[in-house]
Amino acid sequence: MDVMSFEDVAMDFTREEWQFLNPYQRDLYKEVMLANYSNLVAVGEDIITLRELSQTAGRNQSAHG
Repeated sequence: MDVMSFEDVAMDFTREEWQFLNPYQRDLYKEVMLANYSNLVAVGEDIITLRELSQTAGRNQSAHG
């Protein structure tokens, strides 16, 4: 059985890509990333901390408002 990590299910946008997302798409991104994190934690994978996840989303958000 292969091990799945957060990086396997994460989606990362460049600054240029992030600026083209509308507010709904940015919110959806955050929801999906949190759901992915929650699902991995539920099966015992604690690869990334919630703080690190928040910082990743924050980088995208602060870079593009």
